Amino acid sequence: MSLDERFDTAAENVSKKINQTLSNDELKEVYALFKQGTVGDINTSRPGMLDLKGKAKWDAWNSKKGLAKDEAKEQYIALIGQLLEKHGLRKENVGISCIEAKKMAPPKPTVDPRIKTIKIKTGVLKRVGKEKLSYRKEADQQKLKIEKMKEDGKDIHDVRKMGEVLQETLMMIPDCHRRIKAAKEELLSILETEAELRMTEKGEVCEEFTDAEAQIVEAIEQLKVE
Repeated sequence: MSLDERFDTAAENVSKKINQTLSNDELKEVYALFKQGTVGDINTSRPGMLDLKGKAKWDAWNSKKGLAKDEAKEQYIALIGQLLEKHGLRKENVGISCIEAKKMAPPKPTVDPRIKTIKIKTGVLKRVGKEKLSYRKEADQQKLKIEKMKEDGKDIHDVRKMGEVLQETLMMIPDCHRRIKAAKEELLSILETEAELRMTEKGEVCEEFTDAEAQIVEAIEQLKVE
């Protein structure tokens, strides 16, 4: 099966087969990867402060910014496979073999679980870093919009409302900063503990290891952003 066919099968499993017992975090991850895989980077403005559900979905999708469509589809397929195993099938589908659900997953190469952990933690650090920079950029744009509204003599109520949106965005930055710091320290600790993995058995530099090192350097720069 092609990537698109496996992706469509995964999407169908979510809507028709999987038990509807997914947590909010799982639902947001499913939504974010689906949107990134079909649309790409987010192309809408963040919903207002009263639209809590809309903001949560927007933030989830925005956290995938920069992830290639095909990679998002691969991650979506893998995620749905994991969720099927965790939550099981709906009663009307219990007669369907679980093997059928697993067919959509690509063959898994043998990978050292420690390398897999490094790759996952690197992805987490990269994601929270982009999230902080995204909120910082959004806040700067909102500040400029407020200044423009004042210059244009817009209604004070509208200006105040935009100011509330700005404050809400600014509140997200310290949380992202804390998560970057925690993720960086965790990944750095893993690299120090598993330093032997930097070189493969063939004497080559491990790509996942050097990617992690590069991401730590990038995170240090991201932590400098106010």
